Amino acid sequence: GELNTHTNQNAKDMKRKEIENEKDDISLLTPAYAALCSTVLAGGIAINIIFPIIPFLVVHLGVANNKNEAGYYGGIISSAFMWGRSLSCFGLGYLSDIYGRKSVLYLGLASTVVFMTCFGFSKSFLLSTFLRFLTGFMNGIAPASKIITSELFPNSQAKAVGNNTVLWMATTMLGSTIGGFLAEPAKKFSFVSETGLFGRYPFLLPVLVCVVLNAVALVLVHFYLPETLVIQSKPDEENDDSVKSRNDQGGVSFSTKQEESQLPETLWQTLRERPVVSIIFFYMAFSLVGLATDDVLALYLVSSADVGGLSYDSNNLAFFLILPTAIAIICHLLFFNKMISQLGIEKTMKCSSILLPSTVLLIPLSTLLNVINWWLALGWLVVLTVIRTFFTASLFTCIFVYINNSTTIEFRGSGP
Repeated sequence: GELNTHTNQNAKDMKRKEIENEKDDISLLTPAYAALCSTVLAGGIAINIIFPIIPFLVVHLGVANNKNEAGYYGGIISSAFMWGRSLSCFGLGYLSDIYGRKSVLYLGLASTVVFMTCFGFSKSFLLSTFLRFLTGFMNGIAPASKIITSELFPNSQAKAVGNNTVLWMATTMLGSTIGGFLAEPAKKFSFVSETGLFGRYPFLLPVLVCVVLNAVALVLVHFYLPETLVIQSKPDEENDDSVKSRNDQGGVSFSTKQEESQLPETLWQTLRERPVVSIIFFYMAFSLVGLATDDVLALYLVSSADVGGLSYDSNNLAFFLILPTAIAIICHLLFFNKMISQLGIEKTMKCSSILLPSTVLLIPLSTLLNVINWWLALGWLVVLTVIRTFFTASLFTCIFVYINNSTTIEFRGSGP
């Protein structure tokens, strides 16, 4: 490849190139990539496992009398994770730039094991909320995995980040499956006693599955994932071809007043670039839309019909969250790369940003359709959710490629 022609670089340059060239074949059969995928799956499940159980959890904790009153307290618990992550993201990124990307993965996976175990045994609303906050505060798995992906596959970022996005979509499906089907096992399985461990702690079983997955990911990261952070002694020592290679992923360019092959050399220069600021706010806005929709949708589905809901139980809720995600994953695998090839990163992002909010606005029509026929409402929701999930994955894949290329390797963790 192109990087192999530069044999006169210093030792650190050569180390980075060996990592990059070795991982150009994106395959789950590669131990390093399998380890990276395990962190994406484990981290995503830790976030998504709570959504199908929130309405039932707040009732169990005694802060709501029934599922129809669960919205306020459910929103507090579900948002605690992201509040924690938003407060620590810059600091964890800074640590990854100093101590390496793997150190942040170690911290995130290990803390998830500890705090989620405690969460499963909690019988207090305040303690549960605080534990979710701590889980998010110590969790830098998602941003670290995106950075590692861009550094493992510098010449195939759109495909690699797209694969990660598919895995993240899979965590929605798996998290919903684990949370929905394994929550309150004493009410679903005759062999589980009401007075036993899982009877007294009805949400412990799905949480323990999440804990085991994070522990396995921690082991895989330690033994198989290489450290991708290689700090250069001087930013200007990086050759033009390697900078251009990083800047050209998917036709991405952030330079409006500079040469196309140049990137900002410091974090603050990066944050003064108008395209970078725009993409950050774009990311924030659509992250808010996505998380709010996922949270409210679960409450909408389980609320009774007399308050505008669809009266799903936990099994129906899990099934609904699984089916559209599975279809969307297949569509993403079949069509995303073709869409990128035909439209490019920028047009794909623009199309997705228009179609995604449109599907969200059409979801409330399910209430009217449910009056006519339950299956008609279900079909409408499934179609909308497939479209929404597909374009959410496409949009965030494009955003991540832009963000990863917005700064030099020295500031990727603490940068956008």
